[in-house]
Amino acid sequence: VLLSDMDAYAQPLLSALERRGVPAFLDRRDRLRDHACSRFLLSSLRAASGGPISDALAAVKSGFLSISADEAELFENYILRCGIKPGQLFKSFSRGEVPEGAENARAALIAALAPLKAGLAGATVSQKARATYAFLAAARVDETLKNDVDALRQGGDIRAMETSAQVWNALMTLLSQLDAVMGDARMDREQFVSIVEEGMAGGEIGAVPAVSDSVLVGDCDRTRTRPVLHLFVLGCNEGLLPREFPDDALLDDAELMLLSEGGLPVWKGTSFDAAVDRLNLYGAFSRAHNSVTVSFSRTQNGEELAAS
Repeated sequence: VLLSDMDAYAQPLLSALERRGVPAFLDRRDRLRDHACSRFLLSSLRAASGGPISDALAAVKSGFLSISADEAELFENYILRCGIKPGQLFKSFSRGEVPEGAENARAALIAALAPLKAGLAGATVSQKARATYAFLAAARVDETLKNDVDALRQGGDIRAMETSAQVWNALMTLLSQLDAVMGDARMDREQFVSIVEEGMAGGEIGAVPAVSDSVLVGDCDRTRTRPVLHLFVLGCNEGLLPREFPDDALLDDAELMLLSEGGLPVWKGTSFDAAVDRLNLYGAFSRAHNSVTVSFSRTQNGEELAAS
């Protein structure tokens, strides 16, 4: 099944197939930044760099520190009730009645963040990257991920299991690349956190189908399959399949051609992108042996839609 809009069609389709007992696999790569482990690392880096109290709270509630759910809830209630500021986390709570669980959570958080904060004070990217690795290692994040992978495997969620299994190596690769490429560069903590976040945004993790006899759900850009008996294409509406590619905000295709004719190097224009998109679409359609079923939406948000 090929989808013109993964965000709009994927989840409703997967839910419908699951209700009918039909095994399905969603062929989509997730952004590294969206994984819980990556969010934990970013919130911890921000909290250690003097970020808002919400970052410290996110780290406490992440499940990657030795803090129970009950302690995390007591911690959240206490800091919100007392208006605790980030800098006050480095001293024991003393305002009003302090729940033991809230103080335990604070102590566990600072025990993890204090070495990271000291390491991020280093001048170079190498020092900061190594401090980040030491923080993850001390928090035993790799062990937590392995436990999550085992739990997902037992629960039968193979796709989530495979993506979680890739997170640790992806983060280690990112930190190693920063160390190797920018190691001697000097930058402040905020710049380093920004670069780590950009690296996560560009990183992707994915999975492969666990079984061969399942419905493969994907799009024309990523999904490359062997020949299939039947192909279903959902969302064949004007502008979605094939897609429309607007001109660059600075230079349109005609201007790019003039620059190219003048001997200047230019990037590919929208006509090239459209041609690649149509080629991928043709390749997908040509893999079906017995049938191709195409559908389109008639309306969206009360507005009439045109078929491709």
